[in-house]
Amino acid sequence: MFREDGISRWIDACGGRNGMINPLQVRPKPLSDEEEEEAESKGISELALHLKTLEIFFELYLPELTQIQKALLTKGLIAMYEKFGITWDTSVTFMKNTDFPVMTDLYNTLLEQRKTAEKGVTDDMDKLILLLENITTGADSFLWNGHTTMQSNAQFIVFDTQNMKIMSDAMKSTQYFNLLSWCWQQMSADRSEKVMVVCDEAWLLINPDVPQAMSYLRDTEKRARKYSGALAVATQNVVDFLDSKVKLYAQPVLDLPSTKFIFGCEGDDLKAVSTLYNFTDAQRELVAAGNRAECLMKAGGRSLKLKVQLPEKRLKQLGLGGN
Repeated sequence: MFREDGISRWIDACGGRNGMINPLQVRPKPLSDEEEEEAESKGISELALHLKTLEIFFELYLPELTQIQKALLTKGLIAMYEKFGITWDTSVTFMKNTDFPVMTDLYNTLLEQRKTAEKGVTDDMDKLILLLENITTGADSFLWNGHTTMQSNAQFIVFDTQNMKIMSDAMKSTQYFNLLSWCWQQMSADRSEKVMVVCDEAWLLINPDVPQAMSYLRDTEKRARKYSGALAVATQNVVDFLDSKVKLYAQPVLDLPSTKFIFGCEGDDLKAVSTLYNFTDAQRELVAAGNRAECLMKAGGRSLKLKVQLPEKRLKQLGLGGN
């Protein structure tokens, strides 16, 4: 992530002392134009908006949750926030990171509600509590059970996802979404500040069972310009974006950018990108050739062959990876 002032910072995306982002810290979700108008007219609160974000978070993390368990989880979340003085009318603008609950608080709230739960939902309560043990006291707690320690007062912030390779697909998608929602908060906090977010390996957000995650990225992309922001999306898996189950939300992520750089690809990806961008024969041949440092650049209605040339100093900074 790039911003106008401050210093650079390298952050382990797997949490850690300086990289924790608390999913339960209330922050607004990006809205489509229609949703923004509705929110302004109906006065939809920050808590209500954040509960929608948490719906996506938990659906990515625990795809096995039933509708009853999701309803019980939402009920527990509302009760937990009430304990911390956060209601539908609360403004979180001036609240500190430590003013918000963490996953342990959610777990304890559900345990309390289990004691008085109706017989018809006790089994679902037990299963829900069991599923949340890992995020509270188990191996996943290092990622999400704690107050936000991540600071944004830097010009250049890099989230290192190297250690995410060993995670399950559900954990990868969930943490990627958590990072993206935090980045949106930084982008939308001050409309006068220019902020650019670069989402590499964006295919990690693709989940046919939770299309809202890709919808979140699409809405962020659509609205970034209104906040003096910019969003760059990079992926090597174009086909995944065009899967029929997610195409409605994912294809606009590739269509919306005003400037596109298409580097070498082949097979199904080449076929997909050729159709998506209506390649001419010459453009298809250029991308199919896959020549190093060459790409097709599409800016508005213009298409150009682009050759990337870096000075020796920059090449040394990039290292030998990929050579």
